[in-house]
Amino acid sequence: MSLSCPQFPIVSHNTLSSASELREQFVEGFADLANGSRTLRQVVPACIGGAGFSRKELVLWGVEAGHSASHVRSVIRRILCRSGVRQRKRGAGRRIKPKILAILYIRA
Repeated sequence: MSLSCPQFPIVSHNTLSSASELREQFVEGFADLANGSRTLRQVVPACIGGAGFSRKELVLWGVEAGHSASHVRSVIRRILCRSGVRQRKRGAGRRIKPKILAILYIRA
């Protein structure tokens, strides 16, 4: 599964010597988030795609660094969606009821 995107280059797992370095870069990226740091845009896909960490692990790292769980989840989701990795399929969610489809069909 390729997570590369021209806008957000991925830091190759081969260039990072260990999981602890990935974790340090992830935590530092959150610290620099207010300054517009691009570190997280590179580290998050590398953690999930290259190193095989789960989103839950990344959220745990962010919470341990002092950030709220909802904020960490939101940032991770936005980064991954922008790089083309979605947790759900496009269009996932509530289905349109057949009665509403019939009304729309009649009006069209």
